[in-house]
Amino acid sequence: MDTLQEQHKGELGEIFDQFKKMADLVSDNTARLEAMVEERTKKLEAMAKVDSLTGLLNRNAMTPILKKEADRCSRLHLSFGLIWIDIDNFKHVNDTYGHACGDELLSELATQLKKDLRTYDYAARWGGDEFIVLLSPADEEQVSRVSKRLCLSIGENPLFERYSTTVSTGWALSNGEESFEDVLALADQALYQTKRQSKSFI
Repeated sequence: MDTLQEQHKGELGEIFDQFKKMADLVSDNTARLEAMVEERTKKLEAMAKVDSLTGLLNRNAMTPILKKEADRCSRLHLSFGLIWIDIDNFKHVNDTYGHACGDELLSELATQLKKDLRTYDYAARWGGDEFIVLLSPADEEQVSRVSKRLCLSIGENPLFERYSTTVSTGWALSNGEESFEDVLALADQALYQTKRQSKSFI
């Protein structure tokens, strides 16, 4: 009788150990899956903020940054500058050389911006061949200087020279009170004036 009881206990013990191992395995797999889901979610969130072609911030990501910076400058009585950048005759490049070449120009422009700007400045692809640069804090002399430097460095870029194109810029400086939309509109107007005065304006 004692032998049978011991045998049953042994069998129950083995079953219990097997269930425990299965439970531990399920728990480990669940933790691993949760970690994978969390990592994937972070990657998707990051991708949603970045323009896939250029690696710069996209419009959706840049907009709240502009609003936050405008609010901060208003609160602290500081000024920020916005530079609007547009590739000249971009449609002609696409039509003549193909969209792959146009994409190459967009990527090269983004690379040049990363080289020329300070680490704490922001650059974004606003849409199409239009880019936005945020300088904050900034003054008029600084924004004007950076805008001219960007035009020069991009114009001298070998890839832009290959396709015989340049960029135009327009900039505006906040007085610490306007919304970022107002400053952006002023920069857009300045860009339009630049293109009107340029020989490349069509």
